[in-house]
Amino acid sequence: MNLRWSDLRKKSLNIRSHLEASTDQWKRLHLSLQELLAWLQLKEDELKQQAPTGGDLPTVQKQNDIHRTFKRELKTKEPVIRSALETVRILLAEQPVEGVEKLYPEPRELPPEERAHNVTKLLQRQADEVRTEWDKLNLQSADWQKKIDDALERLQGLQEAMDELDLKLRQAEVFKGSWQPVGDLLIDSLQDHLEKVKVYRAEIVPLKEKVHHVNELVHRFTPSDIQLSQYNLSCVEDLNTRWKVLQVAIDERIRQLHEAHRDFGPTSQHFLTSK
Repeated sequence: MNLRWSDLRKKSLNIRSHLEASTDQWKRLHLSLQELLAWLQLKEDELKQQAPTGGDLPTVQKQNDIHRTFKRELKTKEPVIRSALETVRILLAEQPVEGVEKLYPEPRELPPEERAHNVTKLLQRQADEVRTEWDKLNLQSADWQKKIDDALERLQGLQEAMDELDLKLRQAEVFKGSWQPVGDLLIDSLQDHLEKVKVYRAEIVPLKEKVHHVNELVHRFTPSDIQLSQYNLSCVEDLNTRWKVLQVAIDERIRQLHEAHRDFGPTSQHFLTSK
């Protein structure tokens, strides 16, 4: 009888020790899941603060760098989250449910089995929430990266088009800057200067298409999509203004040369009477 009682007491102590160890493990897991949920919420808030996409290339490039760091943080955290979820799965499958009763005391009216079942459901729900929030955060991150990539491509295209147009306008403006006042030109050279300006006007005709291309690219950006920065808008306005000024200058130059050639050229009354 004494031997039997000793065996029973030993088994009881072993069970008690096992349950206490299991309870500690569940508590640690519970706190770990809580911390992960708080971290996931923090990262979701950080991701929201990265929006909206910037309106110029430097801004979006900076956003891309920030999000690259953000994705590295997700990658670093992934093993921790997966390990926690796997631990929940294993413990729910293998640990006796009695070991979790001490975590969340239920009303005494409920049987022990039901109290344990409720705690198990609660922890499973917590793990499911971690998994759901983790998947959602990764989807949001991927969606944000797509928006950044799209913005980078479109803003890069706009920047390249503006740079090309700016270069062509500068070249045209250099030629225009070389013009001498019409009154300082030799009468015999008026026709030659007139022909050069007409050739020059024909050469810059393709600029009109480049101006149109830049403006078309700008119109594809909308406030609900990407709001162009004031810097970009000012650059586009400057390019359009320079193009209009150039056209006006060419027309005015041709008009002045025509008038000078008419009034002082070989067929002019002034030229004939001076002979």
